[in-house]
Amino acid sequence: MLARLRGRSLGEILSLVAAAVGAQLLTVVSAPLLARMLGPEERGHLAIVMMATILVGQFCLGGVIPTIAAFTASAGGPARDVMRGRGRAWVSLSVLGAVLAVGVVALQARGSDHYVLLLAATVLMTTWGFWQAILGAMLRGEGRVRDVNVFGLLGVATYVFMVVLLFVVHPMRSAALVLLVVVPVRGLSLLYGWRKLRRPTGDPALRADPAETRAFARRSYVSGINGLNLGLDVLIVGFVLGAVQVGYYATAVTVTNVAALALANVAGMLLPRLTAVSGAARAARLRRWLLVSAALDLLITLGLEAVISPVMRILMGPEFIPAIPPARLMILAWGLLAFRLVLTAGVQARGHAGTASSIELLCAVLLVPAVGGGALLADLEGAVVGLAAVGALSCVLLALLLRRPERPVSVPTVTPPVDPDLTAPSEEDTHAAP
Repeated sequence: MLARLRGRSLGEILSLVAAAVGAQLLTVVSAPLLARMLGPEERGHLAIVMMATILVGQFCLGGVIPTIAAFTASAGGPARDVMRGRGRAWVSLSVLGAVLAVGVVALQARGSDHYVLLLAATVLMTTWGFWQAILGAMLRGEGRVRDVNVFGLLGVATYVFMVVLLFVVHPMRSAALVLLVVVPVRGLSLLYGWRKLRRPTGDPALRADPAETRAFARRSYVSGINGLNLGLDVLIVGFVLGAVQVGYYATAVTVTNVAALALANVAGMLLPRLTAVSGAARAARLRRWLLVSAALDLLITLGLEAVISPVMRILMGPEFIPAIPPARLMILAWGLLAFRLVLTAGVQARGHAGTASSIELLCAVLLVPAVGGGALLADLEGAVVGLAAVGALSCVLLALLLRRPERPVSVPTVTPPVDPDLTAPSEEDTHAAP
């Protein structure tokens, strides 16, 4: 089995996981500083802004992100050539997203002492998040794994650096003021991502057909929204239990979602990697990535269970001890939610994007009564149990769907002169094929 797992694909998976874990370690540095600097209520307001930003970003870009990655990988050309002419639509989506995010925060953060500033910070955060997602999809489509990793790490590193600087130099008790200082600096990551894209050739043959990209985006939309991992549970807990409890919940999420962050990186790269090959090579590559992902998911889950209690006591301080019991349950929930991301990428590449979207929609609908009802019955622990139950159901349904015969995927292939290492099946793909 080791022989089957050797090669470029294994190295890519491990580098993607390492980048995600590195980003999470950086986040762990900032989490206790934010908790101590802001306190539970303002930490809750910060969580509401971030989760609202993620929520509307996924809602507006749901099918756009997998479409960018899949069509760019299939064409094999520069993403700016393949996606030429889409910029105006993306700007419109970012404006819509900012309006929606402001609406969500306006409803949930009415008690903030800096209400207007919090809404302004929401606009900045949403705009940055939109373009971070779009540029990341373009880099993944071009097969630039190293640049994808650096791009993601840079966005987190600038955030953490500014949080540490504020904590040391001028601690702030307002979530709004922290965001207004931190988010503009995070814009440096967007400059890096843009500069690392391949230079456009101007070849009109590379431009993806708008009708075909819209059709693929529609089929992938609901599964692309990824409702179970985008923070809807945080908003539900906020509505049911209030800002203090959502502060505990969001803090627990920060230190337990390592598996989801790691495998989200893997899943984001898996779709374009599978789109770039076909037949037996695709099947072999999918089996290998699923096997490695499952093993890494299990290792991360067991490792977190072993250290979560002392880590939270030391890093978060006594004020956040009530978050430890739900955090233990949350580790399992995130392990399930993480693996479903890889399953979804495999299902999309095998031509079942529409059915995957139906499963996503079903589970997203079930998430509301599961988390909300669990919170009403058993506080934070009940909410996490509801989250885990929905994650398990999603994994089972996607695994069953993955066993169905493959359908042709309507992503046209253009074959300009490109680096064959980015598109050709690797040696281990050929050897592992049945």
